[in-house]
Amino acid sequence: MPPPPPLLPPPPPPRACLPARYKAVSPSAAVSLCFGQRVHDGDELRLEREDCRHVSGFLRHAGGRHADELWRRPSSHSALMAGRRVVVFPSSAELGPALAHLVTSRAEKAVASGGRFTLGLSGGSLVGMLSKELLDLPRLDCSKWVVGFCDERLVPSDDPESTYGLYKTQLFSKVNIPDSGILTIDSSLPVNNCAEDYTRKLKEVFPDDDFPVFDVLLLGMGPDGHTCSLFPDHPLLEETKKIVAPISDSPKPPPQRVTMTFPVVNSARCVAFVSTGGSKAPVLKEVLEGREGPAFPAARVVPTTGELFWLVDDPAAASLTIQVERAGSGAKL
Repeated sequence: MPPPPPLLPPPPPPRACLPARYKAVSPSAAVSLCFGQRVHDGDELRLEREDCRHVSGFLRHAGGRHADELWRRPSSHSALMAGRRVVVFPSSAELGPALAHLVTSRAEKAVASGGRFTLGLSGGSLVGMLSKELLDLPRLDCSKWVVGFCDERLVPSDDPESTYGLYKTQLFSKVNIPDSGILTIDSSLPVNNCAEDYTRKLKEVFPDDDFPVFDVLLLGMGPDGHTCSLFPDHPLLEETKKIVAPISDSPKPPPQRVTMTFPVVNSARCVAFVSTGGSKAPVLKEVLEGREGPAFPAARVVPTTGELFWLVDDPAAASLTIQVERAGSGAKL
């Protein structure tokens, strides 16, 4: 006799809600299911770790107040973040090589299984760290890499604010990644057209996916808890249909940008945040341990089926009270 089916089927495609058996379950009821509470049909159910991740993904794509309701519950972090790894390094000197190993190990696996490796990059201090560490690796082969950008500012590529421009100077020009493998954002277009053009490029690379499924996305976090160009209290936090969204009123200059949306971020096979420095300690605590009020954008990154890493240094982790992994030189993720 075959084993009984699991409480919830495998995670659905990002645009789907719950499977047919659960379509009567509202997002609020799904929150209750996560914590073993009674729902409208009187059944008492408790979800295991993977089931919690499934409902979490459903709520992420549903977006809005239901996700915030989930995150305000004190027990939600232990339940929903069972698959999250928070790894603390003494300093960025130890963190950098581990980040490079994470990228290259996932690249080797992806190329071996699918013939290519898809990587989404973010800007800020991540540019210098990643470029330095990858270039220090012997026999680095990027010939099968396809690289996109988690967000981008609408400035010329030679502007110091251009994420593509920084990577071109510090990394792309020094490795064997083909020009066709770099999904550039056309910043010369008006912001709405730019987002549509980048969406078209992503659909060409991921023709079989409702939302692109990157092998790895590398993210940073601002002192206000934003990630990509998804800022606190901004309407784009609730975007569930677009792959790339335009933003003309960024609270952080420059005001015009394009950004991947949460459905894309949460569809990735692996998401890794990099956060360093003591200035990030207060917001990192609230992102990882919860806060009163709406969750910060970075806290709403919960891959539906993929891995989630937070790679931080001791100063950034100074206020954390949750259990973390401690790693040093030579750590492999």
